[in-house]
Amino acid sequence: MAVDKKIRVEAETVEAALKEAERLLGKKGRELKVEVISQGRKGVLGIGARKAVIDAWVQEEGTERKRKDGLIRVLNGQVEVTDPEEGGLPPTLIVGQHLQVIINGENVEKSQEVSSRDEILLIPHCSEPEWKPLLRVTSDNFQAFLAIEKTRGKVYAVEDGGPDREMVVTARLEKTIEPEISPEEIEEYLRRAGITFGLVKSNLQELADCQEEREFLVAEGVRPLPPVDASVRVLFQEKCSCLQPPGEGENKMERVSLHQVISVEPGELLAEVVPPQPGKPGRDVKDQEVSPGEPKDIMLVAGPGVRVDEDGRKAFALISGRPEISGARVTVHPSYTISGDVDAKTGKVVFKGDVHVLGNVLDEMSVEAVGQVTINGFAANASIIAGSNVLVHRNIVGCTVRAGGLAVICNRFNKALVELVENLDKLAEAAGQLLHHPSVAGNKDIVRVGEGVILKMLLGSKFQELPLKFQENRQELQVLLDSFDYPEFKDLEKIYTEVSQRLVGNGPLGWKKLEEAKGFFADFKGRVEQVHVIIQEKAADQACLTATYVENSSLESSGNVVITGKGCYSSNIFAGNDVEIKGVPGVFRGGEIVAGGDVTVRELGSPAEVVTEIKINPGKTLRADRVFPGVIIFAGTRVERVTSERYGLVLTGE
Repeated sequence: MAVDKKIRVEAETVEAALKEAERLLGKKGRELKVEVISQGRKGVLGIGARKAVIDAWVQEEGTERKRKDGLIRVLNGQVEVTDPEEGGLPPTLIVGQHLQVIINGENVEKSQEVSSRDEILLIPHCSEPEWKPLLRVTSDNFQAFLAIEKTRGKVYAVEDGGPDREMVVTARLEKTIEPEISPEEIEEYLRRAGITFGLVKSNLQELADCQEEREFLVAEGVRPLPPVDASVRVLFQEKCSCLQPPGEGENKMERVSLHQVISVEPGELLAEVVPPQPGKPGRDVKDQEVSPGEPKDIMLVAGPGVRVDEDGRKAFALISGRPEISGARVTVHPSYTISGDVDAKTGKVVFKGDVHVLGNVLDEMSVEAVGQVTINGFAANASIIAGSNVLVHRNIVGCTVRAGGLAVICNRFNKALVELVENLDKLAEAAGQLLHHPSVAGNKDIVRVGEGVILKMLLGSKFQELPLKFQENRQELQVLLDSFDYPEFKDLEKIYTEVSQRLVGNGPLGWKKLEEAKGFFADFKGRVEQVHVIIQEKAADQACLTATYVENSSLESSGNVVITGKGCYSSNIFAGNDVEIKGVPGVFRGGEIVAGGDVTVRELGSPAEVVTEIKINPGKTLRADRVFPGVIIFAGTRVERVTSERYGLVLTGE
C-alpha cells in the first residue's frame, strides 16, 4: 500500500528547491516524487524576479513497484530514457538552468513526462564576448574620450546525472572567454563616429589592453591660435622715469613727484596704435576647421588739445600741458603755473585745467582746478580742490583738501541720465496706451489741440516729478560743462534744455502727434549714449592725494590718500580706496580715518591715549606696526577698542 507525504518548497531555482526537499524529507532525489509548480525567474535588477515552487513527496512502495517505474539518465550530454514496466510510472524530465531542452522538435520550459520514443536534445547555453564603446566628446569638439565596457563570453556544459524517475537536467559553467579588441577596431569605430582628426594612437593600444572600464583620451584637436588685439603704445608714459624699477636709495615720494609732472609740447607724438595680428585656424577632432576669430582694432579718439591722424593711428599734442589717456581717447589738459606763492597778491586761483604752484599756498587762499593740483611748497589754512590728483610736496596744516571731486559728480549725473531716459520711455508708452483707449480715442480736444495734450495730462499727474528731476540735475550738467571741453557735452546741454522746456507748462502741446514726441525723446537718448562713455571713464577715475605731513586738516580723495613723511596729526581722512601712512615714523594720531579700501599705518594713536578712530568696510584690512590704547577700530560690523599697547596688528572687517 502506498503512503504519500507531500511538501511544498520555494527556492531561487528548481535545483535549490529539490535539494531543500531532500533535506526536509531525508531522502535522495531518486526516492522522491516531484511536481514543478513554477519555474524560477531572476528578473532584471531584481524587478520581475520569481521563485521556483515544487511539490515533493515520498511514496513508500515495494521493490516490485520500483522496478516497474521508468528512468532517465544523462550521460556525456545525451539523455537515456527507460520506459516503465506494466503498472509502473513514466519518467519525468525537469528543465533546469543554463540550457535549452527540445523534445520532438519543440522547446520545453517546464517538466514533462518522456519515453524512449521521444527525441530529446539538450543544448547548453553559450554567450559570445562583447565590448560596448562609451564615447564622450567635449562641447567644443576639441577632445574625445572613450571607455569600453567589456562583457566576458560564457560556455556551459550539460551535467551528467541519474538514473532517476524525475530528473532535473542542468548545465554548469565550463569556461569564460575574454573579449578581444584591437586598436584597429577602435580606430574604425571612431571613424564611423566621425572622430577622424588628432587620434592619440598610444592611448588606443592602452585602451584595448585595459581590463577596467576606464576613460582614455583618444583624440585631441589643435586649438586655434588666438589673434592679438590692437594695443596703444603710450609714448608720454615712456618718458616718465618713475616707471623704471626704483633704486635702493630712491625715496617713494620722489617717484610720485616725477610721475605727476609729465608734460608735453605742441606737435609731440603722444600715442600710437600697435596694429592687430591675425590668429591661426585650428582643427577639431571631427576634422572641421575652427576660426580663431577676428582681432579687435583700435581707433584713437582726439580729446581736447589733441589731433589724431586720418587713420586714427597716431595722436599728437596741439597745446602744452599734461597728457592723459582713457580708453582710446587722448587728451592734453592745459596747465597753469604760478611761479611763486598763492597769497593776497595772486588772489584765489580757479582754473579749467591743471595748476602747478612752485611756491606755497598761504592763509585764507584757495586753489580750484578741474585737473590736478601740484604744490611744491606747503599749504597752510587754505582750501585745495582738484578734479584729479593733489600733490603737496611739503606740509598741509589747517587745510581742507579734496582730490577727485568730479568723479563723484560724474557718477551721480550718469545715474540721473539713465533714470531720465527710462522715465521718458515710460511716459511715451503710457501716452500711447492712453491714446488708443476707447474713452480717449474720440476726445474732441485731442482732435482740436493735438496728441500732445495727452502728454500734458500725464505730466500733471502720474509723471509730475519728471520736469522737476530735469531741473534738479541741471546744476551738475553745468559743472561738467565748465570742467570738460568736450563737444558731446555741449550737444547734450542743447537738447537737455529743449526737453526741459517742452515738459513744463504748455510745452507738450507743441507736439501735434505722439510720434513727434517719441522722436524727440529718441534724440535725447542718443545724445545721452554719446556722453555715457566719457562720463563713465571720468566716474571711474580714482584720484590720489599725496602729502608729506598733515596737521589739523580734512583730507578727502576719491581714490588713495598717501602720507609719505612724519605722519598725520589731529586730522580727518576720507578715502574712496586705500590709506597709506608709511613714512618715518608714519604716525596717525587723533582724528578719524574712513576708508573704502585697506588702511596701512606704522604707528596708530599715542601714549597719552588720544582718541583715534579707524573705519573700514567688510573684507578690508587694517595693518599697523604699533597701536596705543585709546584707538577704536570699526571693522565692518566688528568694533575693537584697544586697551593695551599692541604690535603687528592685522584686523579684517567682518
